[in-house]
Parts: sequence; C-alpha cells; structure tokens
Amino acid sequence: MSLVSKVGWFMRYMMFFSGIDDVRAFSTLRKNQIAPAARGGPQEVALNLRRKPGATLFCRPGTSDAEVLWDVFWGKYHLPADPLAEKPVIFDLGANVGFSCFDFGTLYPHARVFGVELDQDNVAMARRNTAALGARCEIVHAAIWSENGEVTYSKSDEEWGYHISGDQDASSASQVTVRAISIDTLMQEVGVDWIDFMKMDIEGAEHAVLDPQAGWLQRTGALNLEVHAPATIENCTEILSQAGFTCQRSPRHKSAILAKRPPAAG
Repeated sequence: MSLVSKVGWFMRYMMFFSGIDDVRAFSTLRKNQIAPAARGGPQEVALNLRRKPGATLFCRPGTSDAEVLWDVFWGKYHLPADPLAEKPVIFDLGANVGFSCFDFGTLYPHARVFGVELDQDNVAMARRNTAALGARCEIVHAAIWSENGEVTYSKSDEEWGYHISGDQDASSASQVTVRAISIDTLMQEVGVDWIDFMKMDIEGAEHAVLDPQAGWLQRTGALNLEVHAPATIENCTEILSQAGFTCQRSPRHKSAILAKRPPAAG
C-alpha cells in the first residue's frame, strides 16, 4: 500500500473512531495482526466510536467482525431508502454480531429492534454489542426459514457468511443444528403485527422465505434485501413487486434491493 493510501485510510479511521488507540486496534484487527483467543490472544477487542460518543463495540480477533463493523458504519449497506417513523419496529434478519442492530437502535432512539442470528457465538457477541440499547433490542437465536423446525449450517464458513446447508446432514463435525423459525412465527413470538423496516441478509435462505402471498410480507412497510444465490435480483424484485412494493437497486450494494410500499391513497 502506498503512503498516500495509508494516510487516506488513517484519516478515515480517525473520522470514525474516538482516538489513536482505537484506530491502531481496528487497523491491526482488519489486517489479522492480533492473535485470536485460540492462539493466546484476547477474546475480544473494545473499540470506541467518535460518531456515537460513549459507544463501545467489540470485535473478536481472527474473525470477520472488523470487516462487518466497517461495512455497517462506513458502508451503511443496511439502511432503509427513506427515513423511518419516530417509533419504528425493525427486524434485522441475519444480525451477525449486532453492529447493524446497534446502529438502528441509535439512529432511531425510540425503535424496537429485533435481531435474528443462527450462530450461537455470533448471538453472544450481538447481545454484548447491543446491551446499551436495553429492552429495546432483542436478539433471537434462530435461523430464518420458510417453516418452523430445525436446519443445519456449516461452521467452516466465515462468521459473516454462515448459511443453511442444502442437505441438512448434521453428521459432519462442522455442521451445527439450530432452530428454524418462520417470519410469521417470529412476529407472533415477539408480539408485533407490523414491521416498519426489515433488513434481510440471510445468505441464500431468501429463495425459500420470499413469497408474495406470505403474511409477514403483507405486514411489512420497507425492506433492504441482500440477494444471494440461488435467488436472483430479478426474481426477488418480481416477488416483491407482486406483493405491492416498489423496488430499486441499492446505490450502496450491488446485490441489494431497496423495497417500500407506496403511500396509501388519500
């Protein structure tokens, strides 16, 4: 990396983090220069954000956490196309380690935020990273799927890309079985009948979950949907359009769709 590039990144980090110690810690995390806990390193590294005074978030060395943090707070891939109501209900499906849940909760201080994540280790981090939001944020340990039951996923993938396995064979050492829950059931369990905004990043499960006749889809105001194979941008756009949404490609992410319901007539 050239000197100019290094200075450019340093200035970006200084705009974002509270001080030089946080900048150094984050830079070494992104470069994988801090040993993970399995090799004698720390379990996690605390980072303080300049843009959110008093906020401390945590990343695990040797994982994808640092990249996810940067994607959320710098890339802003998770945000809705338009501002939300003052007290929105937000579903974050594929919450990973909770950075996007935390951002939703701070951007909308009266929001109720529900994050769903299939990996137990990620869930523990998400609960830690959203603890400052208190009862306004709930992290649910489950996989979003088209029906209730159980599914399996592989722990051999990176932490930001765990996805449901096609064969559902949990015999492999890397395969983990987890509760599967439909979005309709999730709404019932958390006690909401309308979702103002949903961020969906469920690593390919959207092909099974999206249905223009689904009850939850008729009770959702806006979505930010990241599309993964076997789903396609074209197919997901068609389904959302059939369900009454207007859709556009995200200007921030080449594989994401921003969808919203048009204002009610009158």
